[in-house]
Amino acid sequence: MSNSTQQYCLFPENDSEVQLALEASPQGPEYFALPDLERLAVNEGQLMRTNNGAAAILLETIRNKTGAKLLMATDTDLRVTVNGLQANRINILKTGDVVGIDEHVLHVSLLNRPYSGPPAEDQLGVPCGYCRLPIADDANMRIYVCPTCRQPTHDHGEDVPGEDRLECTKMSGRCGHCDAEIVHSEGLTHVPEL
Repeated sequence: MSNSTQQYCLFPENDSEVQLALEASPQGPEYFALPDLERLAVNEGQLMRTNNGAAAILLETIRNKTGAKLLMATDTDLRVTVNGLQANRINILKTGDVVGIDEHVLHVSLLNRPYSGPPAEDQLGVPCGYCRLPIADDANMRIYVCPTCRQPTHDHGEDVPGEDRLECTKMSGRCGHCDAEIVHSEGLTHVPEL
């Protein structure tokens, strides 16, 4: 299965004040990986998940053809800021934004998990983002699936003879479908200095 994803992450400035399951980042500090929908609350000074929605911050990943966005809805008495300014009731967050929830400070980033390998059945016949030739059912076919738009581009390796090799990911360094930068390894788009 050719699964390529993006997932929003929050880096807390002081992880001793959060009751969230943090994951280790190879690029530095620990982060909290957001599922598609999450509710956060503050209880006795601790930032935590909540199921009942009381005094909560709702974070939801929304997706379209050009990638993922992070929606934050606030319906709470908590003091919530985005980049130092009072947050609106509904906010669209982007990588690099700094969210304040009471005394807690969280940095927004995006984890890219690209895929490179044989195409899945539903990708056969889809035009390549660069050369526009369809993705073929071929034993040598390798594709890159953009984590932003989840569309395929040819990505043959050295094992395919030169005259048959389609290395479209190397032609421009950008996805031909959505213009996102082509990234071949898992990594964060932004690692804050904490």
